Amino acid sequence: MEANERARARLLLETIPLSRIKVKGLPARDLDNRKRSLHREINRLAQQLQTGTLTEAETADRNQRLDSLLFDLDDVQAQILAVDPRYQRLISPSLLRVAEIQNQLDPETLLLEYRLGETRSFLWAVTTSSVAAFSNLPSRSEVDELVRSLYDSVSARSHPVTNESPTQKKARLDAAHSNYRGTASLLSEKLLGPIADRLKIPLDRFYVNLDKYGNTSAAAVAIALDEANRSGRIKHGDYVLMVVFGGGLTWASTVIEW
Repeated sequence: MEANERARARLLLETIPLSRIKVKGLPARDLDNRKRSLHREINRLAQQLQTGTLTEAETADRNQRLDSLLFDLDDVQAQILAVDPRYQRLISPSLLRVAEIQNQLDPETLLLEYRLGETRSFLWAVTTSSVAAFSNLPSRSEVDELVRSLYDSVSARSHPVTNESPTQKKARLDAAHSNYRGTASLLSEKLLGPIADRLKIPLDRFYVNLDKYGNTSAAAVAIALDEANRSGRIKHGDYVLMVVFGGGLTWASTVIEW
């Protein structure tokens, strides 16, 4: 899990446009300008290589030039670190170890962390006192295929088809709805199955209505609760767990007795 955290941190770091970060201090001004120039040249060469239109000789020349620029960039960044420690903290963030992550959790929290792999994927379930690992999850390509199918089903209503009759539209949306139910069930089984089994909670205890309304944010809890009650899924005396999250890190959960 700690190795996965390091990989996630590196991925996040790669999304930060380091070329736009300004270093402090007059002595670093020339280094900052040099760093930005190198980033621009590296991006330009990378775009040329990605086109696939270069000859073999041109590709070799661009790769040689790219290697040289990357070496120069490493040298410039090393010099920047000497004059601006803030830059060091940004590009080499300290990571929390498992014990430190557990200290951030409260006794009622279960943290799930996924890692999608080429041949299989992994899941870690972390509480304040335990860490459980699961290595039998499907590959990234299988998950991507299911998610794409799920998205297509959910968004079918918002993608009109030219010259489609009302009958054809109804048939298309009915097919999308049916596909969503099957795909959502399969995806939930593959991603939540291991942990649901560990918690002794069968998947049919999860109520899902995303296929009907799409993303309704916090209203999803009230809508799902009403539908589950009307359909008889909730009975007097049942315990109901409700969890909702919104933009950023806004979230809440509660358990009630019906």
